[in-house]
Amino acid sequence: MLENLKYKVWEANRRLAKSGLAKFDWGSVSYFDRDTKMMVIKPDGIDFDELVPENFTVIDSNGNIIEGDRPSSDWQTHLEIYKNMDVNTVVHSFSEAAMGFAAANRPVPVFSATHARFFKGDIPATRLLTKEEIENGYYSNLGKVITETAKAPDEIPAVIVSGHEPYIWGHTIDEVVKNAAVLEAVAKSAISALTLSPGIPPLSKTLVEFLYKG
Repeated sequence: MLENLKYKVWEANRRLAKSGLAKFDWGSVSYFDRDTKMMVIKPDGIDFDELVPENFTVIDSNGNIIEGDRPSSDWQTHLEIYKNMDVNTVVHSFSEAAMGFAAANRPVPVFSATHARFFKGDIPATRLLTKEEIENGYYSNLGKVITETAKAPDEIPAVIVSGHEPYIWGHTIDEVVKNAAVLEAVAKSAISALTLSPGIPPLSKTLVEFLYKG
């Protein structure tokens, strides 16, 4: 089932790891096929260099595992995003600079032209989950807080999940892997800017508007 899509998602996961945006068995790329209402996601607990397309898990929109190995532990987070956003593919990355912002519960400010060309403003950070949200449906609630935070999902296709890691989305696999790489690059740049010039203001709204995919 969905063999071509499994191959594409497998290839995207390999690209994620080769780009340094994930390592070991951490992180994942998924894709939701709107025609069949099925999600293909990386299996849990298998290192990226040991993955094969046949391992990949197919899950329906109700959360039933249709085919494949045990899915990535955050599959419910991915599915929640697909239910609430008009996107086709999601990345959960483990890139170090972006993870630093997640650990600090801070958004990534728009300090550079590169940032503004891909993300039309600061990349927001979620609120922390409540005790009840952690204890009752943690992974689904992660997805809900992501969609709650993503006020402009097409213009800013990423969220920093406080105390966790970044999530990135898009309409195509190429787009989402690129967005994940750009997020890490601008997060590194932002850390450098804040180190060299604490208190530096972000780019003006006028400049961001001008640069955004201009």
